[in-house]
Amino acid sequence: MYEARKVCNFVLSRYDAQQFDLTNLRLNKLLFFIHAAALAVRQDGLIRNHFEAWQYGPVIRPVFDTFKKHGDRWITEPAQYLDYASGTHKQIPFDDIAGSDASLIENVFAE
Repeated sequence: MYEARKVCNFVLSRYDAQQFDLTNLRLNKLLFFIHAAALAVRQDGLIRNHFEAWQYGPVIRPVFDTFKKHGDRWITEPAQYLDYASGTHKQIPFDDIAGSDASLIENVFAE
């Protein structure tokens, strides 16, 4: 299972957020569909964060908080974390997503 923002960065690295109009809420809904597809093939799913039921669809709070600065516009930058050792913000890496999981994510996005 992966932290949701890692999956977001994977998606944002492969697909043009402007072309696909990847807004905060759309990305959260996409995470829900990715997790649901993963649950169909494995017991623990793909995303370890919990979804909240909001008025306009499922939301993962850390993802929403990370991208809320974009409002209802498409996302222009990947999720980051604060590296306490250096005091700088760094992009959340996604290079450890397994190939089969990457294929699942891409298949859900293509649907």
